[in-house]
Amino acid sequence: MGLFISIAAMSLGAQAKEATEAKVVAASMFKNGFVVITREIPLDSKNVGLIVDPPRAALGTIWFTTTTNKIKSVSTFNETVKNSYKVTASDFASFLRLNVGKVADITTTNLGVIKAKVVEVAGSNVTLEAEDKSVSMISLSEIRRVSFGAGATLSKTEEGAVDRRVLRVETDSPGKLYMVSLEQGMSWAPGYAIDISKPDKLSITGKATVVNDLVDMKDVDARFVAGFPNLPYASIFDPLTSGESLTSFVRSIGGPPGNAGGGMMGQGRAMEMMKNSAPAISADDIAGSFATPELGGEQNDELFFYRSENLTLPRGGRSYQVLFNAQAPYEKIFRWDSVDSMNSIYGPSGETAGFDGSWMKDANDSWNWEGDDVWQTIKFTNTAGQPFSTAVATIFRNGQVVGQDMMRYTSPGGPATVRVTKAMDVQTTSDIKQTERKQKTVRISENQTWVFDQVVYRTTLTLQNRKKDPIKVRVRRGVTGMVVAVEDGGKVVRDIPGANQWVANAVLEWTINIPAGAKTTVSYSVRRNEPIR
Repeated sequence: MGLFISIAAMSLGAQAKEATEAKVVAASMFKNGFVVITREIPLDSKNVGLIVDPPRAALGTIWFTTTTNKIKSVSTFNETVKNSYKVTASDFASFLRLNVGKVADITTTNLGVIKAKVVEVAGSNVTLEAEDKSVSMISLSEIRRVSFGAGATLSKTEEGAVDRRVLRVETDSPGKLYMVSLEQGMSWAPGYAIDISKPDKLSITGKATVVNDLVDMKDVDARFVAGFPNLPYASIFDPLTSGESLTSFVRSIGGPPGNAGGGMMGQGRAMEMMKNSAPAISADDIAGSFATPELGGEQNDELFFYRSENLTLPRGGRSYQVLFNAQAPYEKIFRWDSVDSMNSIYGPSGETAGFDGSWMKDANDSWNWEGDDVWQTIKFTNTAGQPFSTAVATIFRNGQVVGQDMMRYTSPGGPATVRVTKAMDVQTTSDIKQTERKQKTVRISENQTWVFDQVVYRTTLTLQNRKKDPIKVRVRRGVTGMVVAVEDGGKVVRDIPGANQWVANAVLEWTINIPAGAKTTVSYSVRRNEPIR
């Protein structure tokens, strides 16, 4: 059996030396560095296709397909082949090593000029033989100049051996053979330019910056994937092409989270996946400088695939692709989003209510819930006919950059909201006053009662518009306590009772118009249960 395997491996190895490189014909890139690659594997006269050093693909993602022919067998094996490589003099060590046996004039830092034959270069030292046959050794760091005169060797070709892995696929007849696999080393970074120079209509341009550290691509049908792919085992290599031992593979799929392989149980964590002196430029200029593709994209279940035909990009290259340009009406809204300063036990304090406001956010919101900052924002509808992937959006007005924000994933026809900049001319204050305090007693059990104060606080929020134009403001307030009243046209947009109803959270909202230079107030009251002081 051992002899048969050796002969078979030798036979296959001979064929592998004649392998031609598989061509990448399609690539679907995720933003997390993974890409689905489709390669066309050339078949020889015996209907055999070979890939030397096949890609280390993710577990379960290697698949083969054909056109008119059928696949007879798929296998991988290791082989050792002769390898020629060129050695070039790039430093003192390599220069001396290429000229062992020759006499050199060596200028040193502390020993003057030494004329001697180079005997050996090992590690950081060189062994020399003088005319009187005496042998000495000096450090390479001592050398400042080396001269061999005429006939010095600057480079040579040496023979060696290299181990490599080979993938072999055999079909029953001529035809096309393709391999599909999920690999790591290619990604795309979306970005958006939004021009709001016009008061009623904006222009938005989407781009993709392609990062290729995997393989050379020429005239490839590329797709950029928007959405969250469910690929929990992407960082585990498929045993067909990985070349790892059985022990390593078993450990990678069964090991506990945090080990070297990660284990299937640990992969979920790994997947949980970004001026004024410059020339005037606008989003329309950006879009107009490129041929905007007419390909659009395609929806596939929960993922969207932007398309770019005939992408040519060598390994290590980067590419800039404009995906679309669209126009849409927009509304300018000023937003003040904050939480109250009520400590959940002891009443008013300088602390927030024990939460960061993240549970208050809408799907398209990305607000800072701390402080009294008011933000100028724009709200518009996605009219591009394709989704906006989560990415940085840069906002232009009259040829200048005026802001930048993270725009969240937005479906076609869905609402998008983007922060532009802080509104420095809109000031806010808040004032909290106690309006009622009553002592309450609650029987917790037969032998236990709880005596506490039930307190009502009234908060007044003040906004002053120091701009020369009227503004529309949306006020959103996260509060701690049971809401008693919301005044001045406000409403409760979210109500989350706490444990046993003792501590509750809610979100209140007002939409108000403030004339130029005017001041307005809104108020609300909450009831809270507090220890007796």
